[in-house]
Amino acid sequence: MCGIVGLHLKTTALRDRLGALLAPMLDAMAGRGPDSAGVAIYDDDLDEGQIRYSVRADGDTDWDGLAEQLGARAVRRGDGVVLVAEGDILDRLRDVRVLGHGRAMEIFKEVGAARTVCERYAIDQRTGYQGLGHTRMATESAVTTDHSHPFAAAADLCLVHNGSFSNYATVRRHLVDDGVHFDTDNDSEV
Repeated sequence: MCGIVGLHLKTTALRDRLGALLAPMLDAMAGRGPDSAGVAIYDDDLDEGQIRYSVRADGDTDWDGLAEQLGARAVRRGDGVVLVAEGDILDRLRDVRVLGHGRAMEIFKEVGAARTVCERYAIDQRTGYQGLGHTRMATESAVTTDHSHPFAAAADLCLVHNGSFSNYATVRRHLVDDGVHFDTDNDSEV
């Protein structure tokens, strides 16, 4: 059992309130998934060639130093960080976990209650046109931040999942044989 919320704003005047509308929706789903929570926020596309990288690291990280080393800038989102760079730097992000990337999407996720996660990453202050959130009750894998949803499937594309993917181990083996890399053993990542 998990909780999924989504909000796509068609009214431009509401874009400044996306996070303020989305955070209580996610909190309302807390009983369906008390283990972890996560949110993907979609805002205006960056300029052509610029990419946002939602990142996290265990322990202390000198985000400004890392950004400078990569020729990027670090943007704080509450306790979270998004690196904004000219061009693709995915292969250079070795010491951090990339949660997602793209011109429009940012992802924040963590173990803990939805309200706590939203407060930590200042979700209620976020602007944008679309948000997707997930509260997780782990049934198939560990309760860790990496196992939390959303999962980024590609640039500006994320997914959340409610339920169990029954033959995911078989599918995973075929995908691994085809060269696909997985960060977790979560069925939803497959």
